[in-house]
Amino acid sequence: HEAELAAVEDALKAKLQAVEARLAHVLDAEDFAQKVLARAQADVEVEEVKEARQAAEAALADKLVAEKFAASAEESAIALRTKLESLEQECARHEAELASAKEG
Repeated sequence: HEAELAAVEDALKAKLQAVEARLAHVLDAEDFAQKVLARAQADVEVEEVKEARQAAEAALADKLVAEKFAASAEESAIALRTKLESLEQECARHEAELASAKEG
């Protein structure tokens, strides 16, 4: 009877060792999967940062273009104002000459 118990005990120990080995393999696989997942998440975060930086650079470029356009528009407005003042002075001079000619 003891021999049968010893054989059953040995069989149970062997099964337990097999289960423990399988569990260790599963835990290793799970650890590997978690590392792969963490790497994938880090890659996604890096890609999101790259995309955000590209969007910020594009926005900055748009801002610079808008600033250049505004500066150009301001220069044009100043030039037009100067031209208008010059024309107004010329008009006033002609009006004065006409008035002087009418009096004379």
